[in-house]
Amino acid sequence: MARSVLDCAILLDALAGHDPRDPESLDAPTDDGWSSPITKSGRPLSVGVPRAYFWEDLPPDLGRVAEAALDVWRGLGWEVRDVTLPPMPPIAAAALTVHKALTGAEYGGLLAERPEELTPEVRKNLVETLDIPAVEYITARETCKGFGASLAEVFSDVDILITPTLSGTAPRMGSNGALLEPLARDNFRGVFNLPGVPAMSIPCGFDDRALPVGIQIVGPRLGEAAVLAAGHAFQCAVDWHCCRPPLVSDT
Repeated sequence: MARSVLDCAILLDALAGHDPRDPESLDAPTDDGWSSPITKSGRPLSVGVPRAYFWEDLPPDLGRVAEAALDVWRGLGWEVRDVTLPPMPPIAAAALTVHKALTGAEYGGLLAERPEELTPEVRKNLVETLDIPAVEYITARETCKGFGASLAEVFSDVDILITPTLSGTAPRMGSNGALLEPLARDNFRGVFNLPGVPAMSIPCGFDDRALPVGIQIVGPRLGEAAVLAAGHAFQCAVDWHCCRPPLVSDT
């Protein structure tokens, strides 16, 4: 979305605010914006690290990069400690069900109208979204709502959570858009979308194939300021967001 956290804050300054024409728009104050406060030194934040599910079974090279990212915040004098979330696999499954159902509702018509414009992977995924029963979707939404309540309790003790963004890096893709390797087993972003909390993924290094790795910063409901502050502090300490991977790889 942007080259830096500061750029994201500037975008948020322009975009944030209630839209009375949108029934999903939240009517909440935006204060004085986000770009100006994050450039000023603030208090160190407390960082929670949910090890279970998010950090388990990471490839060794991703694990090293993610741990090095935590060391950046430690080096800034921020408290970094482990925290416990509810068992995540059923929550991740529920979030995936909701995302698939919403995708099917929004884009399923493309299958009938312009299927030739879709890559094989997208066509396959869209077909699957149209087979989700309504009761499964509603149950999944309730599961995600309960996860939001659990997150609120965790955020009473820490300012932000840090997780890897994905359990793997980008797969190789053929010229026709077909994947030559499987996608990452887990996408850790989706579980935080539905509870209504802000999250941001920022670059934090490269894996052993020189592919970029992201680290995710999650804040409490209406906690965009903490997410942006953590990301900006990280990017003031290291310059991963300025680095670019090679365009051609032999692997």
